[in-house]
Amino acid sequence: LEINPNGGDWFFPTWSTRNNRLYAFWLSPGADMKVVSMLTISSKAMNDSMKQLHLGENGSSAMLYRAVAAQPVIQDVPSSPTEELLFWHPDEKYLVAWNPDESTPYVLLTDAMSAAHDVSGRYVISTSKDLRYVDPSRMHQSIRLHNEVAIPFRIDDGSGRFLVLTPGQDRIAVRSLVPAS
Repeated sequence: LEINPNGGDWFFPTWSTRNNRLYAFWLSPGADMKVVSMLTISSKAMNDSMKQLHLGENGSSAMLYRAVAAQPVIQDVPSSPTEELLFWHPDEKYLVAWNPDESTPYVLLTDAMSAAHDVSGRYVISTSKDLRYVDPSRMHQSIRLHNEVAIPFRIDDGSGRFLVLTPGQDRIAVRSLVPAS
């Protein structure tokens, strides 16, 4: 399958964890940035299903790298209940969740650095101070899970557990976490 670069360059293609969608970031020679979502069933489906979100102007490949660097997509974990891409929005300066069926993304928490879904669709979110558990239907409320900076990664064993990396002086602690409802 091939897709036309439309006068720009594609960066950091990322597969959906739910279906045959592909996300990719696009940068024009004039420095306009977008994130694009498309179905990869066929070349025609890629073009027909393309949804895009404008990310700002005065972009660069380094800014797009920042968008995906703290938010890796981990394959083979149970998929989230909704189709979305979590990334750092270069223009808004927040970690956001974007569903291609929505015109705008939503901010997870204003000081979020990275996030991961649990099996129920809630988020485990790393902030600049702590680790929080957030229900997307009540984003203004959260539960503190850990009182230090910690980066969550879902694992694929079906248990709903996360690996949590907590940086320390000259070390990184690795813990297991199972959020409870």
